[in-house]
Amino acid sequence: GATGKYIRGTIDTYTSAAVALDAGFYWITGFKDVEVGGTVANFGVQTDDYAGVREQLPLTFRFGFSKLLEHLPLRLGVTAEKEMNEAFIATAAGEFNVSPLLAIRFGYATSGMDYRLENANDSIAGFSAGFGLTWKRFRIGYSFYSQGSIGQVHRFGFASEI
Repeated sequence: GATGKYIRGTIDTYTSAAVALDAGFYWITGFKDVEVGGTVANFGVQTDDYAGVREQLPLTFRFGFSKLLEHLPLRLGVTAEKEMNEAFIATAAGEFNVSPLLAIRFGYATSGMDYRLENANDSIAGFSAGFGLTWKRFRIGYSFYSQGSIGQVHRFGFASEI
């Protein structure tokens, strides 16, 4: 699939704009419960600059795969991400389906090393955990991600199928 987007940012009295394309694929291989996916994000150009300053959009490539384990309701996956002019990031994650209603999720991102400032909060930097609830056509999710000394990120989501 693909999507086009218009991006606009404002800082004080300065405004900038860009147009970009995101494209990706998702493939259920049919081979031993392996799934593969990839994306290219922010392929585009800045159309209006910030007070004469032009910048490149953060072109980002992602590729990953996952496998549902045999005899255990656990899907494990790994992802590689590379944003232009930034460090390579790898992630590993899992989703354990406790029941048709409840999934428990966990993961680690190598970007967590960037959040370590040598104190007690750093021991879980890069780790994440969460859960998902599914009831009829509704889905609710929560996740926690540690950024070490910087703090934590809590995400809540709600979705419904029409």
